[in-house]
Amino acid sequence: MKRVFSLIILLVVLFLGFEVIVNFFTKSYVNSYKIYNGDKTYEIEERYDKKLGDKYDIKITIDDREFYYMVSNSFNKQRKIVKDILVYPNGDDICIYPILKNNKGIYLECNSNNVLYSSLAYGKKEFINTVTEDLKSKNYITDYTPSTVATDNNGTKTYSDNIPEKDIVLLWKYKGIDKFTRNNYNLNYPLTFDKYENNTGMLVGKYYIIPQYVRSNILEFSGVNVIDVTTLKAEKISLGEYTLSSDTYINGVVDNKLYYTDPSNLIQIEINPNSKKYRLIGSEKIGGQMYDGEWKDRNIYDFRNSKIKYTNFSELSNYNYKEAKESSSSYYIVDNNGNVYQIPKLHTDKKILLFNNKLNNFNLVGDDIYFVNNDTLYYYNIDKGIVPILVNKDLIYNTANRISVYRDL
Repeated sequence: MKRVFSLIILLVVLFLGFEVIVNFFTKSYVNSYKIYNGDKTYEIEERYDKKLGDKYDIKITIDDREFYYMVSNSFNKQRKIVKDILVYPNGDDICIYPILKNNKGIYLECNSNNVLYSSLAYGKKEFINTVTEDLKSKNYITDYTPSTVATDNNGTKTYSDNIPEKDIVLLWKYKGIDKFTRNNYNLNYPLTFDKYENNTGMLVGKYYIIPQYVRSNILEFSGVNVIDVTTLKAEKISLGEYTLSSDTYINGVVDNKLYYTDPSNLIQIEINPNSKKYRLIGSEKIGGQMYDGEWKDRNIYDFRNSKIKYTNFSELSNYNYKEAKESSSSYYIVDNNGNVYQIPKLHTDKKILLFNNKLNNFNLVGDDIYFVNNDTLYYYNIDKGIVPILVNKDLIYNTANRISVYRDL
């Protein structure tokens, strides 16, 4: 009998060990299952993919209504991570709150006429408040109260307690760049010139790249300063024989490299802040370089005729949008009406309205959003909603590229 019992224990250990090994090496899977609640059946399509930033993509179908969620992998790639679904009907609409294996919820999402809304965008506040109180009573959510205490830092009111712990917020001012974190304020990196419009400075990873102008009144530059925003230490990259004109514009950022085009001199320059090197990638002699998901040769004169931006969003060709950004798992777009949508990468025909705001300086950090409205920088998180970060009156007048955010992981 002892031998049989020992054999059973051994088999269980071997089985669990095999499962751990399989999970460790699994890079992706698709699993479909059902959850039963009385006479209701909820269908779950669960996908795990390492390429999605180590996340689960969850599709939930209830009465022909579809809901989409992205869930971080805190389950060691286990399967069937959705344990239950709380359903809240509101007339013909349905809002749901999925419960996971760890007895924690995700967040409330609503389907109205097959249009998906976050609880913030759904608009029916009395109903959402009732649902929220029910979720609180079940201990799935707790109150989050953003700070309303602001500190004045050289003309900028800062709600420092609202800044996520690992985020560095950078404010471009005409005489310098101010750095704000939860615990430190107004660490200013001074500029050697006065410039209200930031059309050639850009945050690339943890490095802020700023041209080193030859003469402030002409704004030509033959080198750039590369500032490590975590330390505010700067290094210079000389552009060798090249001097870029005041017409120079940014094509974009690809693989943590910044790309400039000078339409007057017909040259394109790559800046690599990690290696502190530059490279000529386009000229009249070698032609131009375009990036739209892959590198392509293009007539260099095209870059003189219009300010061409590098893009990598061919999957969004069916959408009309003013601005688009991507995280590891989703695209985020802003349309011409100020609507902000999340679009899961595995379901690009579906979009979730997150909130509506007349915004500028749209920054995406992970799956969180920073944006400016009027004179205030706000932070949006699916759980916390929209909270203020800082207020500066100059944000009203010069809106382009004033805010950058780096998450120091």
